Amino acid sequence: MNGRSKDLVDIDLLFKKVPQQEIDIVIAPPATLLYELKGLNTPKNLLLSGQNCHQVECGAYTGEISAAMLKEAGANYVILGHSERRTVYKETSTLVRLKALEAVKQGLIPIICVGENLKSYENNQTLNVIERQLKVSLNSKIICDNLVIAYEPVWAIGSNKTPSPEEIEKVHSFIKNYISERFGEHATNHCRIIYGGSVNKNNALKIFSLINVDGGLIGGASLKATDFLELIMILKNSLN
Repeated sequence: MNGRSKDLVDIDLLFKKVPQQEIDIVIAPPATLLYELKGLNTPKNLLLSGQNCHQVECGAYTGEISAAMLKEAGANYVILGHSERRTVYKETSTLVRLKALEAVKQGLIPIICVGENLKSYENNQTLNVIERQLKVSLNSKIICDNLVIAYEPVWAIGSNKTPSPEEIEKVHSFIKNYISERFGEHATNHCRIIYGGSVNKNNALKIFSLINVDGGLIGGASLKATDFLELIMILKNSLN
């Protein structure tokens, strides 16, 4: 729960400074700010995302927000299965799949998060956990062009700890191969696999330079426009 109307001044300045080519930038503000951001003069490569959505289009679900509402407010993407949703709200991969199906139906691109907790990491169960989550979270109707999968180790979130570059590359390669074997080469070529988990200016270049890392899911380091812009420029430079 970060971001209020007063922060739009900083976001507007960010819009004016981001590179308007080479990379896609997606901002996931609170739903209350989506419509306001939609009205700003945003670069064509800067798109908006919801942070979550409900699995049905409408109904008696007080306090929830639907994919259709997000789309109407200006979102192009929606984050699903974020580690905080899985941990705090006990969201399952089955629920993530249902939400993703509704998101695709409404014309949103899902950003589906997967990742292991500390116990699984320490027991060398990372790939087993990722495979189980992917198996249940995805199906052929969800594999749309530009689907995004975010590897987000739960134990790394907000901890200033990250897996080693070798560990990140291993997981991303595994996800890529899983998508290819289950859904085919076309799906692999149109699916972006990004990393999230304590990405900051000190480790971003190493992470973004990995072969199978297509970008980042940035949390705390995106709360200040200047810090976020610095990471954007690091990503841009990693492509050169």
